[in-house]
Amino acid sequence: MKLASAAFAFIVAIAFSGPASAKPPLSAFGEQPAIRAAELSPDGSRLAFIASINDQDVLSIYDFATRTTKRIVRIGDLHARTLQFIGDNHVVLIASKVTRT
Repeated sequence: MKLASAAFAFIVAIAFSGPASAKPPLSAFGEQPAIRAAELSPDGSRLAFIASINDQDVLSIYDFATRTTKRIVRIGDLHARTLQFIGDNHVVLIASKVTRT
């Protein structure tokens, strides 16, 4: 019975708490995330991901054993789409480039 009362009190508190914080600016919804396309190696020892550093995509790998991140390659003008481990030691990056004619 105490659990039901506590749950009811929580729901009432949320319902009457008023508005949350201020709305985020519209520009926040168009920004690239700092880290995306994360992929765990098959043996679970490393995490490959695409990091956005100074508006540049960088393929990086985090090693759980050493707790270090190694920047592998700056992707440049390409749009990094996804990545995938092939075995425990190789990463394939899939990227594209848009050209206008």
